[in-house]
Order: sequence, then C-alpha cells, then structure tokens
Amino acid sequence: MIDALGKVLTELRDDVPFLAWHEGRVRGEEAAPKTASYAGDARGPGEYIRFVVISALGAVREPRVPIQRATFAVNVFGLSPKDAMTGYVLASDAIHRAGVRMEGSGSTRIGIWNSWDDTGASPERDPQTGQPFVTFIVRIIATDQSVAA
Repeated sequence: MIDALGKVLTELRDDVPFLAWHEGRVRGEEAAPKTASYAGDARGPGEYIRFVVISALGAVREPRVPIQRATFAVNVFGLSPKDAMTGYVLASDAIHRAGVRMEGSGSTRIGIWNSWDDTGASPERDPQTGQPFVTFIVRIIATDQSVAA
C-alpha cells in the first residue's frame, strides 16, 4: 500500500496561497525539533511561528478494488487564534474538493479521486507552548498501489 501522507503534505506545502502563510513549514507526524541551526517549530510565547503538522489517523483498504480511504489530522499553528483560523481556511481551501489528480512518480505514484475537509475547525491552544492552533480532519479516496502516468 502507498502511504498517502506524503502526497497530502506535498499538496498543502505547495499550494501557492497557503505557502505564503506557512512559508514552507509543513511537517509529517511531528514538528521540526530544535537543532544547532534552527530554533524548532514549537516555541514559547512571543516566539511563535506558523507551521503545520499532518498526522495519519488510518487508511482502510477496499477488499475488491485497489483503493484506500485515508484519514489525516491537520494541525495548523498560528501566531494568534485568528491567524490560526486564517491558516486553516487556506489549508481547507487547498484540499477540499480538489478533484481527481495524480501525485508522485515511479513506484509511489498515487491516483487521488478526491479529498475533503471533514470537520471544520475551531481554535485551541497547545498545552505545552500555549500556541494557538486549529485541527481539522482530511479524508481522501486514493489508489492503494502505484498507477501508470
């Protein structure tokens, strides 16, 4: 089975209106950690930056046809509750009813029939940093094996 998380990540990362908001900080499964040359994504009050973390919640394969129904949680971290909601709207617009498309290449090329924002959202605060964020659920219907161009 092809893991669709990378495909959803790529679509959200490369969507032009949303890219202007998150500046390329879209992560799979967890925020980028602090290193010697980067302060990390999750920072304390007064140092917040915009970033997005996508987590796989599961993928169910159809028994008779080569498709999967995958579900993801998308956490959009903003500078304020209003800013997080702005990021959410941009992310939702990028993914909701995006239609049929092909993503990837070679043995990881996946066909996506559709994707949608399944929940809507409301702002919350991260319990460790206090940073405002919005979580919404994305569902996709896609192939579970590589497809030819």
